[in-house]
Amino acid sequence: MFEIYKKKVTINDNNDNPITYELLPLSGKYMGKLMKLVKELSKTKDKKEDEALDAISEEAINLLTELLLETFKKSYPKEDEVILDAFVSQNMFQLIEPLMEVNLNNKQA
Repeated sequence: MFEIYKKKVTINDNNDNPITYELLPLSGKYMGKLMKLVKELSKTKDKKEDEALDAISEEAINLLTELLLETFKKSYPKEDEVILDAFVSQNMFQLIEPLMEVNLNNKQA
């Protein structure tokens, strides 16, 4: 009856083998935080990579980490949170675009 957009993202493991993960969107209670993160990240849009990293605030990094972790907890509820947290930390920057895409239902987010 209701179709929920899911996002598939492929990340290579330690042996360089691609693994595909399917992300579910966050619940509505996280939308305020997501919009705040979008606003923070938009400040880095026209900067070079090294300048963009310097422009990201600690608050934005914390929001990004929280939202990614919650996304993975929802998408993989049986996985150990410690493992998910480590995975999110290791792959944070690869996961920004999929996080936005799945939660904004926008394939070009």
